[in-house]
Amino acid sequence: MTIYGEKANKGNRKFNLDIINNQQIIFKNTRNEHFTLEIPKLHKNYKNILYKLQELNENEGYTYQIKLTDKFIYFSFEPIKELSTLINNIYMGIDLNPEFIGVSIKNTDEVIYTQCFSIVKIISGIKQHKDLNNKLSHEILEISKLISHLSKQYKCKFIFIEDLKFKDSNKGKLFNRLTKNLWKRNIFINNLEKRCHIIGQILFKINPVYSSIIGNCMYNYVDPINASLEIARRGYNVIILKNKQFYPSFWLKDSLKHQWKEMVKEIPDKWSELFVLIKNLKLRYRVSTNSVVFRKFMTNKSMVLTHHTDLSN
Repeated sequence: MTIYGEKANKGNRKFNLDIINNQQIIFKNTRNEHFTLEIPKLHKNYKNILYKLQELNENEGYTYQIKLTDKFIYFSFEPIKELSTLINNIYMGIDLNPEFIGVSIKNTDEVIYTQCFSIVKIISGIKQHKDLNNKLSHEILEISKLISHLSKQYKCKFIFIEDLKFKDSNKGKLFNRLTKNLWKRNIFINNLEKRCHIIGQILFKINPVYSSIIGNCMYNYVDPINASLEIARRGYNVIILKNKQFYPSFWLKDSLKHQWKEMVKEIPDKWSELFVLIKNLKLRYRVSTNSVVFRKFMTNKSMVLTHHTDLSN
């Protein structure tokens, strides 16, 4: 059997590539009859070529031909073109937590793009419908794919993500369940790392200490995006520029000064002192995700909501 590539049919009308996630391709014999064909273990060079083929197919509809025999799967396609040129001073920050993923893209001087994904609906539904756990894994991979596409679209050279390590906490069973059982952070990070390698990007894991406080004290986006902006700044300054600016120059936005004026007589001008003040007085600093309108992600069946802002124009 030989099925030729068709741009109008997502690269091939009978096959879907699922090599990056699961080392397999899907053969669609009929609308309702699908077969999974496992890709055997390949030499690294061949594997990277197929990864690039899938990346180009997903983003640009790159066509490919597949021939099946009783023993082999043959791929045929035009020579893989070079993926887009990346720019050294454009970079992405990602903030992860069990219910939200915040993404921001910056250059040296300004914020270019922000996006926040809400997974709350799936997380809350798993308690009643355990089959949603598989759907959560699927949606996390779809989010990873979109974030990778965004990083390529904006030509980000560097991706900075939180370096998260969790032990059992005294915050209760619900928190431990979220962080240990329901949070698909490893699935997300592993998939994103693989896609970064395909594009030629470099992914760094960043110490996230106080990133949420700093982000929310400086920016007016929602909490996950604010934290991602600090992760992006911190990674670029400490790792790429090597200027040792783990914390930014102190700056507190006016809205918090106004919000705290009845509780705080004198606002400090150092981050270390502000961290102590917030903790001791239990000051509210987060910008709630309820402050923006979320919309459906991808399709009406996804159960993921998203909010984004493009500031590049």
